[in-house]
Amino acid sequence: MFFFAITILSPPFLPAQEGSRYALVIGNADYRYINKLNNTIKDARDIAAALVQLGFQVDLWLDVTKEQFADAVKAHTARLAADPQSEGFFWFTGHGAQVQGENYLLSTDIRAGSPQELRKNSVSLNQLLRECEAARNRVNILVVDACRTDPFPASARSFRTNGLAAVRDVPGDIVIMFSTAPDDVASDGPAGKNSPFAQAFLKHIGSSEPVNMMAPDVVRETMIITEGEQRPFMNGSIITNKYYSLNPARTGASSPVASTPALGNAPQTAASAPASTDARADAAPEVTAEMMNKTGIALFAGGEFDQAITAFTLAVTMKPEYAEAYYNRGLVYYAIKAADRALDNFNEAIRLDKKYAAAYFNRGLAYADKGDYARALADYSETIRLNPAHAKARNNRGNVFVALKEYEKAIADYTEAIRLNPMSIAAYRNRGSVYRIQGKRNNADADFAEARKLGWRE
Repeated sequence: MFFFAITILSPPFLPAQEGSRYALVIGNADYRYINKLNNTIKDARDIAAALVQLGFQVDLWLDVTKEQFADAVKAHTARLAADPQSEGFFWFTGHGAQVQGENYLLSTDIRAGSPQELRKNSVSLNQLLRECEAARNRVNILVVDACRTDPFPASARSFRTNGLAAVRDVPGDIVIMFSTAPDDVASDGPAGKNSPFAQAFLKHIGSSEPVNMMAPDVVRETMIITEGEQRPFMNGSIITNKYYSLNPARTGASSPVASTPALGNAPQTAASAPASTDARADAAPEVTAEMMNKTGIALFAGGEFDQAITAFTLAVTMKPEYAEAYYNRGLVYYAIKAADRALDNFNEAIRLDKKYAAAYFNRGLAYADKGDYARALADYSETIRLNPAHAKARNNRGNVFVALKEYEKAIADYTEAIRLNPMSIAAYRNRGSVYRIQGKRNNADADFAEARKLGWRE
């Protein structure tokens, strides 16, 4: 197995930065002893290319061993420490695991085994965080797109692999963004494509919005792509440089970012430069319903459910016809298992937008949880009518048919879900279960075998 590393310098036509911008991008796919991944190399290359266009000097490493991983991190943090005004960006895509609440990023030479072996032969995310803090540079963004499948056979591990843990007590001016919620698994996506999270991040990486406001767009986009199945999660915030953007070059002259020279914008004219720090504060954007909706999404992504509800409530108060804010508030209520309140919000979103497929789908989830299969069936059917490619709705409608003992209809829905999404572990597993109920053992075994190939662990 070969690894690949390259340093890519930023193009000369971008605005000069007051501090250097350094990025370390690592993509691991060709694991020697555990499950290989399909799309991580493409994701890493595409993210690296986008960062170059934003003025970062990028170190791109592919398929690295533990030793190479550690060397890359050491070089990255050393560069940050050498320049207090530098901006750091770290992206990892590959396998990850957690042991007793601590997260580890897995190199390609990792073996399954004990927690002690995993700690010894992988890179600690907590340690990376401490090294970034010790660098004392201006700002650090860390992004982890890991936990795409369970990498280890169940018989070969004694630690948790179904998702990473939330990181507590993140220092100021450091943001960590995970591709999915704590203790959850992220989708790798169809072979040869970007993962859903990488696809969403690439869509918004060039935004001139501050990172604290850009991140909710990534969350929302990922949820749209995965039909609500994957919700990115964020720890930390940018405090000192609250208007920090990955793309200051696109910021308009009236934006708070543009009036902050330390963000690396082109030199200002005397007429456009702010007179003082207080003048910059006065230029803060007016609070709008859209801003509160984005704030709510960010709070939801960070697990701050009560504050998220407050933000969405403010959004609908400012803009009573705001269907998306009602929908998002419904998602939070559903997450905290307040089904009736979730239903109220999904109902209002649908009243305001009769073609809101995601609202029908999630209302169907809430009805199914309450055992109201007739209404769940109607909502999943409406979701499919509005979006015939909605594989998750097909799978879930199949589950309702199973509850109603209409097995042939269930099989038809699971089969269509698989056609729409050949990577759907749930659809293979569910169809196999129905085949087993029907006594079709060979069909059941074939479906369970396919689910295992895709990463299902019984």
